[in-house]
Amino acid sequence: AGRAFPVTVDPAIYAAKANISDTYINSNSASSSSSFESGGTMTVGQLYTGGECIAYWKTSTLPTIPNNAYITSAELSFYLSSLNKGADILSKTLGAYAVTSDRDLSHTWVEFANGSGDIGDLYYFTKLTSDSVGEHITFDLTELTNKWLSGDVVNYGIAIRQMDSDYGTANFHSSEA
Repeated sequence: AGRAFPVTVDPAIYAAKANISDTYINSNSASSSSSFESGGTMTVGQLYTGGECIAYWKTSTLPTIPNNAYITSAELSFYLSSLNKGADILSKTLGAYAVTSDRDLSHTWVEFANGSGDIGDLYYFTKLTSDSVGEHITFDLTELTNKWLSGDVVNYGIAIRQMDSDYGTANFHSSEA
């Protein structure tokens, strides 16, 4: 069989760090009406005190691609700096969800509980173990990215939320790290 020419290899497109915002909210801080947009860490999971932390990530500018382009892969990776868990917990499952309303870095748990920054459909999930610490954890956002670029879903970013109810948190480096 012959080869087909020309062969075209499409380049990877990366979102600039300058266009990214990220933070996390903590249900135990609901009365203080605060978010945690600085400090270099995003925490996700169930706190031993019974509270919950949810991380948010958004790029304000999606890359420009040709109309006839076909996206085969869109991934988002976070560096997992630590995994804090109870002795009986061997793993933690996190989901990447579309955010369904606009929010900014001052978003608080009070606003979340009142419907601002709503969490929509699940697009990807991953399981973390103690072996995951020190690694980049990748979320496959190909389907969501295609929906953002086609206009089927508005880009309000994603929420990373624990899917199980077991105690334990995952700490990721944020864009400030």
